[in-house]
Amino acid sequence: LVNPLVETPTPAVFKARSGDFSPAARWAQPPKSSRELAGFLATRKNDLTAPAIVVAPIVADVLSAIAETKDCLLSRLSGSGATCFGIFETAATAEAARQHIKSHYPNWWAVAAKIAG
Repeated sequence: LVNPLVETPTPAVFKARSGDFSPAARWAQPPKSSRELAGFLATRKNDLTAPAIVVAPIVADVLSAIAETKDCLLSRLSGSGATCFGIFETAATAEAARQHIKSHYPNWWAVAAKIAG
């Protein structure tokens, strides 16, 4: 069995990064939909993605696997890489993506969840 636990310790990820952080960004109005949220986030980046991949190269594979699921609007990681996630327009498309991931990577933890409202 492959151990599904992948560690991306915050201190190690910060040590692996270089350069300045991106400037803070705010939206004038909260996004009204998952599609709008994904569109806004697509204009931004997580400055810790590349260093998280240096610390745990499988993070790139996870992000790619999520991005390649049907109807994925955006694939990203939270913070320094504790969680990789995809944004989907509906609960049904998120659940289909979860099932796809679990069928191809049975040792990965995957859940479909509502993020807001």
